[in-house]
Amino acid sequence: MNTSVKTSVVQFISRTLPLTLIASLIAQPAIAEDFSFPGLSGTVTVTEDVYGIPTIKGERDLDVMFVQGYLHARDRFFSMDRDRKGAAGRAAELLGEGALSSDVQFRTLGLARAATKTWAALDADTKAWLQSYANGVNTWLANNPLPPEYSVLEITKADPWTPLDSVLVAKGLAASLSLETSDIDNTIKLGAYSIVGDIAGIDGAALFFEDTHRSAPPDDRFTAPEFLAAMAAAAQESTEAGAPRGVEKQSISVTGDQQVSETTMALAERVKMRLENA
Repeated sequence: MNTSVKTSVVQFISRTLPLTLIASLIAQPAIAEDFSFPGLSGTVTVTEDVYGIPTIKGERDLDVMFVQGYLHARDRFFSMDRDRKGAAGRAAELLGEGALSSDVQFRTLGLARAATKTWAALDADTKAWLQSYANGVNTWLANNPLPPEYSVLEITKADPWTPLDSVLVAKGLAASLSLETSDIDNTIKLGAYSIVGDIAGIDGAALFFEDTHRSAPPDDRFTAPEFLAAMAAAAQESTEAGAPRGVEKQSISVTGDQQVSETTMALAERVKMRLENA
């Protein structure tokens, strides 16, 4: 099986397996189970509702963190492994050469280096929690077969989880929610257009913006021609009525009385009529 087919199968399994699991749990009774592992100070009780959502109760935070790591690994270890490798720029180790471009990007961003610095700055309690969580993940790994995605990828071993991996995944999640690379991508494309333009004797930059960022004012081909006239008239009337609008807003904010002048009401009515007739 070639790499691209393997990756497609893995993506399918990763997306459908959780849904299958949820479906199998629907209408099932809640489950309560006691967990006791070497290293825990006491018993930890896990209650799962009919949808498989666990509630973990224990006497010590470290015990709870251990069991949370164990349950996370049980339910979604492949996703965890994919996320840590992706953030570190090592996704190709798991998914093949198709992930190389992403790996180059994330290694350049340096999330792994940033995670190392963050780990060094964490207080002792937080480090202990993350270590206990990692211990739970690794306990599951040591006592259970790997998820089915690994079989498709022909991978027989997974790296142990480390506390630093948890920090790295947090960095990756933050990047996925806030990182915008379109400016970088467009800058690279602009450079390519400019180089080709120089070779061909044309304005490559102008061609780039025409190809990817074309903009033009509406013209007679607009689907609602009367709309243009209505907007032009509304803009003129808005300019003429200008001052009262600001005064009204101030009055409302100070007195709370939402009394709108006849001028503004008339303007709104005229704009409404023009839009309805456009």
